[in-house]
Amino acid sequence: TWLGGPGNYTDATNWDIGVAPINGSPQPADNYDVIVGGGSLTLDTSVAVNTFSLSNAQFDVAGSQTLSAAVTFGAGAVIGGGTLNLTGASAASAVNSDLYLNLDSGAEISNSGTFTHAATGAGATAIVLNANSGAAGSVFQNTAGGTFTANTAAADASIGYGATNAGNLFLNSGVFNKTGIHDYAANVAFQNVGVVNVQQGALHLNGGDGGATTGSYAVGNGATLAVGSTVHFASGASVGGSGTFQMKSGAADFASGSSMTAGSLQVLSGTMKFLAGSTLGSTALAVSGGTLQLDIDHTFNAASFSANGRIAGSGHVTFSGTTSLGTGSYVFGGSGLKEFAGTTAFTSNGVDQFFNVEGGAEVQQGGFPAAGRSGDGHLLTGWHGQREPVEGVDRPAVEGLVEVDGLGGGGGRGMHGAAAPVVRVGGGVSLG
Repeated sequence: TWLGGPGNYTDATNWDIGVAPINGSPQPADNYDVIVGGGSLTLDTSVAVNTFSLSNAQFDVAGSQTLSAAVTFGAGAVIGGGTLNLTGASAASAVNSDLYLNLDSGAEISNSGTFTHAATGAGATAIVLNANSGAAGSVFQNTAGGTFTANTAAADASIGYGATNAGNLFLNSGVFNKTGIHDYAANVAFQNVGVVNVQQGALHLNGGDGGATTGSYAVGNGATLAVGSTVHFASGASVGGSGTFQMKSGAADFASGSSMTAGSLQVLSGTMKFLAGSTLGSTALAVSGGTLQLDIDHTFNAASFSANGRIAGSGHVTFSGTTSLGTGSYVFGGSGLKEFAGTTAFTSNGVDQFFNVEGGAEVQQGGFPAAGRSGDGHLLTGWHGQREPVEGVDRPAVEGLVEVDGLGGGGGRGMHGAAAPVVRVGGGVSLG
């Protein structure tokens, strides 16, 4: 047991047993379980012991040192400066109490073993970078041989906390597993050049990726990968699995050579881009805000729109199968054709519905059934103006093209066209 210090690990007077605990010293058969429960200690040499428990203590590292042990980080552990290399089975967890493992003053943890960050009780749990000093540059690195598990079976957890995250980084070159039904938030830059498995719950990328992502994400059934900052999926990067990719804010772009084949894509806010040369698989689409830019040709077999949203880009985008457009204002723009080739259901429920075609854009409608339309709802095309149009009067709008193969029946206010577009009308479709 550490007596409190401050002092160096190798100073025998700082230990209750009168020797610095290192396996095989002073006798070859000597093995140690180490407890540091307070005070201040500087690790001035690499150490191998059986177990190592650190809590409520300042733990500084002189240069780069290796701690080979089953390490437990409890509440109040602070790593101050230097690089701590972990090679064994490490864990940061606390039961029914707050746990904050602080990497301070530019400290770095490099894990080549197994590291588990577990939310196991009612308290808050976070790996915090530079909360005390305010300095930038602390790094948690999960190396190519390491496995990091974020286990949120009992509560939410995070790496990074509050507004103390600028300039700090979590770098995954190994395997990162997200387990447990609760959320895990990466509030620092999360750069993935290895493998991330989101098996349960949600992994939130709130701090961006610090430059570029080239690794893979596998999102399991019922799980979610949520982007809340700027993430660049470079060539070779991939997002797959049967779960959900959620664009909740910020910006995400998939560059040439990258791919997204998750089960569903949700665009809530922000801007998401699929650039030329990227791949988007057979993914169901749900848009309730933000912008989805597609510079690739793509077909959505199932899509739904609610509240707001914008579809842009140079690609030919086809909505086949069933497409549902609920109450809201939707903008379709960009140079690529936006084609509604399947069954399109407008469900305004008596509230104005804005279907806007931006200048230069072209939207081709294969049929507009009136499923769910009722009351005083409107369908407006190519119109950016006042909320209340005069019945039967077209309003000036941005130039565009809308083709409608069928129009018939209906309840009066009908379709308000753009100033310059061509609206082609056939038969057999009701707008309610």
